[in-house]
Amino acid sequence: MKKGVNKDKPKGTDYNILKAIKKTKRFAEVNEAARRTDKKRINSEARKEKEEKQAKIDSAKKLTMVGYKKGYILVEIEGKIEKRKPFYPKLTFTKDNYKTHVGDIAIKLYGNHIRIREVLGYENILNELLFEIEGTL
Repeated sequence: MKKGVNKDKPKGTDYNILKAIKKTKRFAEVNEAARRTDKKRINSEARKEKEEKQAKIDSAKKLTMVGYKKGYILVEIEGKIEKRKPFYPKLTFTKDNYKTHVGDIAIKLYGNHIRIREVLGYENILNELLFEIEGTL
């Protein structure tokens, strides 16, 4: 008997079919592994961007609002007082709803729109803001 001959292994066309099936399974496993690693990379990039954006938002929330003057909200940034234009929500302010929605007004800090109720010092200038908004209605 010759060495290396296996009697259980299929011969001829059956062997070629079996070999092709094994090859397709191997390719499928390789492609699946590549897809998983690609998904991991994409998810890590998205997570990193999200963390950077959240860090900017957190640093913006640590700033303090000083006051309201001539249609601008005054914000103290690194020891300097800067003016920021308020961005009003899409709903229209009326005499009935302006007191409840004044916190939804946003200002742009570090490239992101931040609601003023989330920034420090909101309680201090709330009455001033309400008075100014009521005057324009």
